[in-house]
Amino acid sequence: MTSEAAISAHLERYRRDGFTVIESAIEPDLIAELKEALQRLETDKGFGYRDTGFEGKRTVRIYNLLTHGPVFARVPTHERVLPVVEALLDRGLLLSVLSAITLAPGQTAQPIHADTQLIPIARPHPTIAVNAMWALSDFTEANGATRIIPGSHLRDHNPDYDGHYDSVPAEMPAGSVMLFDSQLWHGGGETGPRSGAGA
Repeated sequence: MTSEAAISAHLERYRRDGFTVIESAIEPDLIAELKEALQRLETDKGFGYRDTGFEGKRTVRIYNLLTHGPVFARVPTHERVLPVVEALLDRGLLLSVLSAITLAPGQTAQPIHADTQLIPIARPHPTIAVNAMWALSDFTEANGATRIIPGSHLRDHNPDYDGHYDSVPAEMPAGSVMLFDSQLWHGGGETGPRSGAGA
C-alpha cells in the first residue's frame, strides 16, 4: 500500500512537473503474467502494426484489454497506483481506456501532443484525466521511451502537431508506473533499427 507521505510527494511532483513516477510499483509476477497475456493476444488474435502515422506504423496497439482476460482487471485497481490517482482526481473516478502499446525497432517519433487538446476547454485547467503508463520493460531513449516536456501541463495553449519541441525521454525501469496529466505535452519516442521494444 502507498503511504500518505508517499502520496503527498507524488502529488507535489505531479502538480509541479505534470507527471510523477512510482518506481517498483508492479510485482515481478504480475509483469510476467501481463507480458505473457499480451504476447498470446498478439499471436492468437493477430494484432499487428497500426496503419496511421500517429498511432505508429511499427507499433502494436491492443485496446479494450478488460475484455481479453482477468489478469488485466488487476491493472486499474492496483493498490500501489490507485490511491495516488484517487488523490489526484477523487474516489468516483472512471476508467476511460485500458490499452497496450509496444514499439518495434524502426518506429519513428510520434508528434508531440496533449491527450485532451481536442477538448474545447481553456488551458491550463484542473486535472480532468490522469494517464498511467505501466513499464512492463525498461523504458530507455533507445527503445522509444515516451518523450515529455515537464511543466507543459501549465501552459495556456496546446502544441502544434507539426511543431518541434525540446523534450526529454521518460526513462524508467521495468515495474515503474508514470502518472501524467492529460494536458502534458508528450509523444512516443523513436526506436533504432535494432533496439528492443518498449512495452
